[in-house]
Amino acid sequence: MLVTWKQAQSSSDEQKMTMLCTALTKIGRADIAEFLHGAPAPRPQHSQRPDQEPRLGAPSYQEAGNKTGDSLKHETSQDTEVPRSPEPSHLQKVLDEVNKLKKNLSAREQLDSRVQLPYMAIGYFNEKGGSLSLDEYGVHLTIPRGAIASGPPQQVYIYVDPTAPQKGAVESTVVSLSPTVKCGPEGLRFKESVVLSFPHHAVLGGQPYDNLDVRMRHDDSQERRLKDGNPALVTEKEVFVLADHFTNFDLVGAPTPGSSKRMKVAAFGGVLGMQSRQYAFRVHVWNDDTSVERYVIREEEQRMNSKMLDVSRKILFVWDSGNLAVRVSDLNGGWTFWGAREEAIVERNVQLFPENSVTFNLKREDSQDRGLYCIARTFQRSPTEDSGNQSIADLKINPNAPDDILSTEGRSRCTCYTSDGVAVVCDNCMADIGTNDHGEVSAHDYGGLSEERVNSLCSYLSINDRHLTLLEKIRNLEGRSRQDLIGENRIRARNVLEIFFNGRRRTFSNVTDNEAIESLVQILIELQFTGAVDIIRQDFDEPMEVQ
Repeated sequence: MLVTWKQAQSSSDEQKMTMLCTALTKIGRADIAEFLHGAPAPRPQHSQRPDQEPRLGAPSYQEAGNKTGDSLKHETSQDTEVPRSPEPSHLQKVLDEVNKLKKNLSAREQLDSRVQLPYMAIGYFNEKGGSLSLDEYGVHLTIPRGAIASGPPQQVYIYVDPTAPQKGAVESTVVSLSPTVKCGPEGLRFKESVVLSFPHHAVLGGQPYDNLDVRMRHDDSQERRLKDGNPALVTEKEVFVLADHFTNFDLVGAPTPGSSKRMKVAAFGGVLGMQSRQYAFRVHVWNDDTSVERYVIREEEQRMNSKMLDVSRKILFVWDSGNLAVRVSDLNGGWTFWGAREEAIVERNVQLFPENSVTFNLKREDSQDRGLYCIARTFQRSPTEDSGNQSIADLKINPNAPDDILSTEGRSRCTCYTSDGVAVVCDNCMADIGTNDHGEVSAHDYGGLSEERVNSLCSYLSINDRHLTLLEKIRNLEGRSRQDLIGENRIRARNVLEIFFNGRRRTFSNVTDNEAIESLVQILIELQFTGAVDIIRQDFDEPMEVQ
């Protein structure tokens, strides 16, 4: 603004003042311009923009103008404004509410206390360990016994921000391939590694990603990747991180030509009135990530007053293989296109952003009350027009279809949001914060083996790197395909056991401890690790059956 004023190079003070006031008016500060001209600044009806309601605590234009005028009149160089405290994040607001309710609990009451929200789980743990889960987001944390030092219960939480989608690009050549999972308190360190698992949308088969890695970063260094030495196993759809301290975690990688990721497609629109002459609907494409899906659906339903017109479909996006195209066809009689019948989402936007959308406009051709029906097909338009391996998703657009035929996918009781940097915790979540889930959570670590047996088993497997041979074997367990291992040289025998038992529980949700132990024994027999089998059997009164 001041540069524009100075560039005028006027020798007249009056012309200089005119240029300054013009520049102030262009940026929406006509109140200051009028004050400089000597006229009182009128108080507008809105405190931010003409289309926004005043925010509590936000100064009006007149108040801002008066402060500026006072500063100019007294020609003071000292800033008398008190810096405004930064607005608490959504996470901090939830933690503040929880801590208010839990601060007077005894140690025993804390251990029995749990807070379970769709996007956040909070518990208190001691040396016995335990677990937390976010089932809607596919996030799970296991704290093995002995990971937390003995003493007062330690508060632990896992959190996925429900108010905004994860950013796509991390660096110029690196993209995020999963939600960001926040584990806290940040900086908390463990005597033994804990196991954090969460989903990702990278396709490991075919052309791989370069530098696939688990990014670990603190809130005060959002764009800096930290090489902390925490190993991880990346399976077909999940990441298992062996973490020795808490921070923020997500999977990142550098795509190469032919790398691909899983995405979802859905259409949204309002109710079609009988007399409506026009109709518009939007097709969204987003990373196969629950946090992004929640964001898209919330924005459409709450802010656009729209509904999902068909269940979402899955589609693959391949790097350097063309734009995504959305084409509308099979439009029934009585309706015609008011605009393009095919729209493109440029490839670069799909690469960089977690979600994109296009809009289609239709209009009636006659006055007859005819329903609206068409097909919206999403596909990747290859530069070579080779559609042999094209991934295609077809959506049925029928605004008057009964709502009960649609899936409830993507919907949650949570309606938290962030607007203009202000996070709001919804009433449903506030009610859930005050509800305790009583009862100790069993750690379910090491399949129920005693600590003595676990130590003996680790000592046996550490000889001649037997634990790495076991790790290579369990990487090909039933139910998994391609897997990548990060930091293999930093994995210890105890870590291999943690990966095995957590992997069995995550892959086969109903598996019991005995079933997991029997599976491990079978693998050890195949590897001819008879000494390990003998150690495990010492914890069981009866011989174990193996095939």
